[in-house]
Amino acid sequence: MEKEQVSFNEVINNIQGSLSKKKFYKADLEKLTGATLYKGQCMYVLNYVDQIVSFQKGVKEMLGYSEQEYTFDFVLNNYHPDDINVAQRVLSAALLYNVENKINRKDTLLKLCYRLRKKNGDYIKVLRTSTTLEINTEGNLVSNISTLTDISFLNMGNKVVWDFDSIGLNKAKFRKYITKSFASYFSERQVEIIRLMAQGHSSSDISKILSISKHTVDTHRRVLLQKSNSQNTIELLNFCAHNGVI
Repeated sequence: MEKEQVSFNEVINNIQGSLSKKKFYKADLEKLTGATLYKGQCMYVLNYVDQIVSFQKGVKEMLGYSEQEYTFDFVLNNYHPDDINVAQRVLSAALLYNVENKINRKDTLLKLCYRLRKKNGDYIKVLRTSTTLEINTEGNLVSNISTLTDISFLNMGNKVVWDFDSIGLNKAKFRKYITKSFASYFSERQVEIIRLMAQGHSSSDISKILSISKHTVDTHRRVLLQKSNSQNTIELLNFCAHNGVI
């Protein structure tokens, strides 16, 4: 049985209590009104202390949502149903890493590609780039600023793709956060099959090793491709390696 995933909202609520007691250095959001946006772009600021969208620009033009509709909770959950689980696991890992290690550098950058829903019901592929905007007196993240860019024209497929980087980033340590976040994404049996696939075993080999039918193995393989939005075994194994599953 798969372990239940802690939602991104729960992760935020778990850290919000400690953050709200600290003073923080407020950014001059008025200066952001002059930021340059190109066609197919918008930007917003998520404040994790007050759990609000404290600034937004271009959202109505790009996505169709009014300022009142584009709320904190809406932003956290406006993903394609097939993308939300992976995207929120990546975001949870990045947020916890930032908060627990006080990674408040302005050059810290999270890039995340996923599908989101416009107000008219259409889904578009976007590149979200996020970086720290405000920190509290303890050095913890208070808010970040994100820019969304419509990249549907690139025809990148449906996989959720991410990258996280910063000067001096301890990649091995961050990898542990990713691994922990994805620990429950596949069942124990599915992980067994993935590892055997990574070793080059065929479905027939795996069925003998695990003492299950080849039909059961093939069924697992189809589910694995679907859950990872992969077209083939190579894409599946790359997904698993990138997200710490293997």
